[in-house]
Amino acid sequence: MTPEAADYVRSRLRDREEGRKPCLVRGLGYADGLSDDVYFEGEHFQIIYEKLADPAEQVELLGERVVIAGDTLKRLANRMLVLHTIPRPSGAKYVLLSP
Repeated sequence: MTPEAADYVRSRLRDREEGRKPCLVRGLGYADGLSDDVYFEGEHFQIIYEKLADPAEQVELLGERVVIAGDTLKRLANRMLVLHTIPRPSGAKYVLLSP
């Protein structure tokens, strides 16, 4: 993980959501949930917060326990995460890429 990606992940992990667990997820597109505006198309990774009733696989990421799906973990094996900035009129959005 690049230093910029690590800083971004740390900031997301500090921004806790009560009752939810941090999850590292893989996506194929990033869009505004309130409109049809697509910010990014292609494989990317994000830290999101979810309520999880079932036990899930966890890894330590920058000193924090993070839930990660097995297929996401496999996609990241031997790859580096880099921060990608998506400029938007309303403010920049960020995703993690693994080129």
